[in-house]
Amino acid sequence: MGEKAWSLNTSIRNPDRVPGFLKIFSLFEGEEWKAGNKTQENYYIKCIQEKEVESINGMKHNPELKNIYKDESLSFTLEQAEEIGHAANYVGGLAMRARQHFSVLENMGLITLKDRRITITTIGKAFLNGEISEEDYFINYMHKLQGPIPGDKSFNEKKGFNIRLLPSVLYLVDKVNQKWEQMGNRPVGLSNDEFCIFVPFLKDYKKLDSTVESIIKCRLNLEKLNEKSAKKEYLQSLYIEKLQPKNDISEEQLNKSINSFRKDYGDNIQRYLRKTGYFRLRGYKNFDISQIYIDQLRYMIDNPEEMKPKHFETETEFYKYMADINSYQPPWTEDEYKDSMNKEIELVNKAISDFSSKAVDSEYLEKLANRFVEMTKNKKISEGQLLNEIQFLDETDIEFKGLEIDLSKELEFRSFASIASINDLIKIEPTYKSSEDLIPRSFTPEVPDLTSTYDSFGLVTEVTMLRAGDQWKKEADSVPDHYYKFCKENLSIPNYCLFIAPTIHERTYQHFYTISKYNDFSDSLDLGINLNIIPLSFTQWSIILMYFVNFKKSNIKDDHKVFLNILDSLSVQETTKGQPQWIDQIHTKVESLKT
Repeated sequence: MGEKAWSLNTSIRNPDRVPGFLKIFSLFEGEEWKAGNKTQENYYIKCIQEKEVESINGMKHNPELKNIYKDESLSFTLEQAEEIGHAANYVGGLAMRARQHFSVLENMGLITLKDRRITITTIGKAFLNGEISEEDYFINYMHKLQGPIPGDKSFNEKKGFNIRLLPSVLYLVDKVNQKWEQMGNRPVGLSNDEFCIFVPFLKDYKKLDSTVESIIKCRLNLEKLNEKSAKKEYLQSLYIEKLQPKNDISEEQLNKSINSFRKDYGDNIQRYLRKTGYFRLRGYKNFDISQIYIDQLRYMIDNPEEMKPKHFETETEFYKYMADINSYQPPWTEDEYKDSMNKEIELVNKAISDFSSKAVDSEYLEKLANRFVEMTKNKKISEGQLLNEIQFLDETDIEFKGLEIDLSKELEFRSFASIASINDLIKIEPTYKSSEDLIPRSFTPEVPDLTSTYDSFGLVTEVTMLRAGDQWKKEADSVPDHYYKFCKENLSIPNYCLFIAPTIHERTYQHFYTISKYNDFSDSLDLGINLNIIPLSFTQWSIILMYFVNFKKSNIKDDHKVFLNILDSLSVQETTKGQPQWIDQIHTKVESLKT
């Protein structure tokens, strides 16, 4: 590796994994954390047991362990986790892996040591307890991230760090867009290669303008080249200039090194930046500022002082600053923030409408149906693949697609897309948080995953990737609660609730049957609301979607009343006697929809 680059936690490349690791650290709060004792090793073994990390080498000797890892309905025992951890033969051992995680979360202000004992910081506890949202936490973290970091061996003055990363990236992308537009072109943000070649090496805010010029020069040089091989060779020369590999490196090793850098540095930095909501993706290849926040962010972009790092005398002072959610105030007012929120609603709603109008195609609905079956097997896709699908772009000529998207987040989108594709709804409202690219960024607690309204009924759709005992334990109360609140707001029409999961646990069936049959829930306002919760596996939902695919292919109007009839036939009936009969009823009806 040549010049030192920004690496936002390559040991935790995906920021979505941070909450899981923090939760496990909280189990060890108060325990002594030092080399030689068992706490560090025990922490990492717990990560293995909870499937927060995958230890491929540690499971090679035992196929049963691989099966347990892949099957979400199964769990590792502590003894099995220990077996995996010790069989993995990690360089530096389990303790070193644990220390890497600790270092990341400490730099993020979530944990610290007091008298050599693990302590969850104030902001860490607020994050764990849901007092601040995941998005608010990452906004706080990314606003403060800078180099130099006091006492850090990598991000210090000697390595050339003199910058606050977030405002500098915003400035860079904005200036490239402005300059490109002045040259008569449509602004498109940064291509994936432009991002990976230049952004990880943003170390001095004084060199931002020269970096803008370098990106424009790179873009113009590429436009002069006609052959794909020539373009690739030119980009490769820029990577070589930055990475400075050994002179005798083979072509295969060089390509592997470049792709590794894209993943460990470029894609990694993008993921953390996008957690703020300030950025969006444009297909596989472009990273841009979200139009939702551009007016608000202008206060940061246009202020050179925002790019300068804050001075700290000691490490303690720096980590205290990172752990205090109130220690940095952005340069915009509350009213300007509210304006951005209103703009977010407007642009996201437009994106939902645009997507929904295209998603009704039978070919796309068939793709959705097949994808639900694949998700049953925990088969993942990349975030780039999902984004190109949302934008109805082709998938040709793609070398690097980014890291895989978390299945739970993909599922939030899939539920929205499938309901939008079926028929003539009046309104659809996914509640996950996203920019105008519609990629799920985070979840919104205390509300249904998705609501949709039709001429003659309303629908709540709740989804989960859980399939074992955790399914009914974690969903048993929240699903009826969200559904009941929706019913209260829509008393003039009957309302239904779909609960979609990879498989349905027996106790989930029992719980929802009892509620639907006997109205066994708290109708505290005595509104006479009747709940109809319909649990479906991914496979069953896929069959229903295929039923509508055939409607579309036959040019038969897929009226919402057809959907209503299906929901009615799947609901608990007055004549339904017991949970087993209801399960049979659902199975029989779904199977009858096959053609």
